[in-house]
Amino acid sequence: MVIIYYSFIFFTKIYQWKIIKIFLELKAGAIGKNRVKATQNLEKRYKDGLSLDDGLSIVISTMREGYDGELNENNIELAILKSSGFELLTPEQIRNYLKD
Repeated sequence: MVIIYYSFIFFTKIYQWKIIKIFLELKAGAIGKNRVKATQNLEKRYKDGLSLDDGLSIVISTMREGYDGELNENNIELAILKSSGFELLTPEQIRNYLKD
């Protein structure tokens, strides 16, 4: 389970809840197939203060490395956490990010 905590005053925090009842705070992390390699890639490339475009570029690049097949706007979903809540990107927005 992944829990995302957002405080519009302070910061966003991401936690992963483990079965053994511990929380792990993440700056960058992955779940699922190839999660260890993906997490290492994200941790290596993540830096505080990244722009949204740079962050999405890193995420898409990491997904490409661990995905069997071709990524396209029909087989992935991306969302952005904002102070107003989650914004699910449209297929057209995803297609534009995949071109970069």
